[in-house]
Amino acid sequence: MKEKIILVTGANGYLGERLCTFLAKDSSFRLRTLTRKNVFFHNNDPMFFSHFSDINSSHLKSVDYVIHCAGHAHDTKSLDENEDEYLNSNILFTKQLLKVSIESNIKKFIFISSVRVNSNKNKVFIKENDQYPPSSTYGKTKLLAEKMLIEELTNSNIPYSIIRPALVYGPRVKGNLNRMINLIQKGLFPPIPPCNNSKSLVHIDDLTYAIHFCIVNQNTDNNIFNITDEMSYSTYDIYKILSKSFSKKIPNWSVPKYFFEKFPIFFPMGKKIRKIFDNDSFSSEKIRSLGFKTQKNLTSINETDI
Repeated sequence: MKEKIILVTGANGYLGERLCTFLAKDSSFRLRTLTRKNVFFHNNDPMFFSHFSDINSSHLKSVDYVIHCAGHAHDTKSLDENEDEYLNSNILFTKQLLKVSIESNIKKFIFISSVRVNSNKNKVFIKENDQYPPSSTYGKTKLLAEKMLIEELTNSNIPYSIIRPALVYGPRVKGNLNRMINLIQKGLFPPIPPCNNSKSLVHIDDLTYAIHFCIVNQNTDNNIFNITDEMSYSTYDIYKILSKSFSKKIPNWSVPKYFFEKFPIFFPMGKKIRKIFDNDSFSSEKIRSLGFKTQKNLTSINETDI
């Protein structure tokens, strides 16, 4: 059987690296990575570009599937958002890649978006068809990229799957969850009081399996999927699980929720800590109805099968 060629963008990122490691083990696929940096995997044809406008048909020659993981996410070092960076990475890059994918007549385009295309509005178990305008530049640009992709590929009769992961965890996790872990390990994260909010998360390996599921299952064509580990965590649950996972004792006292909300400047994560008591909950029933099942929960944060 002829190998299927899969092109992955963002192969040097947290998800891209894990995904490529997984796909490279499947002898039915030939892996091609499209990055700005040298990234090598077994069974890989590395391709490089200096600017998204440089991407052309030579990068996608004979490619069957494109998995677009690359993009600009939240800057955990600053509260300021560089709109140009979001525009270039999340919209213009995607636009150029779509153009070349259509010219190359690929078999399917898989786009890694985000649940951030919906603001939570303190609702729980938000579904793919719900529409709550995004509150961040990141969410807005991802939503615009989704709409552009659907229009372009529908007109070109090329199937697509749009994947919206919840907050991703796993070994060597990045972003704000990594900051929370570091503070817990250092004993600097304030003890959280019990609370009854609801948050959705997903293990990076389950996200990888969901992407593979969309490659091999035609029932996922022309659909949008939230991806979660199917659990509902309160912020207190997350705090307890992370403390236990990293062998940190939970104090027998806690900071009242009132102080987190009224005086966030006094806590290690500053203004961001006010949001940790929000609901941030999404339904992944749609992809589960097609037969996909996740395998892990937050207690598996340090585990990997890949």
